[in-house]
Amino acid sequence: MNNIIKKIASTLSLTTLLFSIFLTVHAGVSTETDAANSLSSLGIIVDQSGTPEAYNLGATITRREILKVMINMSLVQVGNTCTGKFIDLPESDWGCKYAEVALSRGFIAPNSFFRPDDSVSKAEALKMIFQSRGLSKDYSYEDWRVGYIAAAIQNRVLDKLYTDYNTAGTRGGIFLSDLMLLI
Repeated sequence: MNNIIKKIASTLSLTTLLFSIFLTVHAGVSTETDAANSLSSLGIIVDQSGTPEAYNLGATITRREILKVMINMSLVQVGNTCTGKFIDLPESDWGCKYAEVALSRGFIAPNSFFRPDDSVSKAEALKMIFQSRGLSKDYSYEDWRVGYIAAAIQNRVLDKLYTDYNTAGTRGGIFLSDLMLLI
């Protein structure tokens, strides 16, 4: 019983420490560029702070890209190998290892095709972000998309409900949502 209490206390201490670090690093974040720079400082995305336009914040984000962000946010270790579990994602593709880790963790469904270059909708991105952080949707809604959006509002990631679920998410909007879940 004593070991359980020590483990709980240790986990709480670590969580408090990490939370205070994230708050310190990201307290001044108010723009998509700030969010991208903060995520890059944490190693979640590639640092483009010297040329912020290289973040392509207004562009849509692909399945390949969002999985890298998702896996990096989840703090899951990623190896350097890929076994080619998806027909359309060769072992030489940088996204292959992230897709296979996501598959092994149950973040994505087992399918023959991954569709790495397809855009991700705002609702899909939100679901993936929640999965990477171990957060749940609001199950009181029948539509899974509304459940994630409602949970995002409850977690102060979003400030209002939206209904254009299938609109492709932009990199900047997704980076800002990612960061809000970290702080």
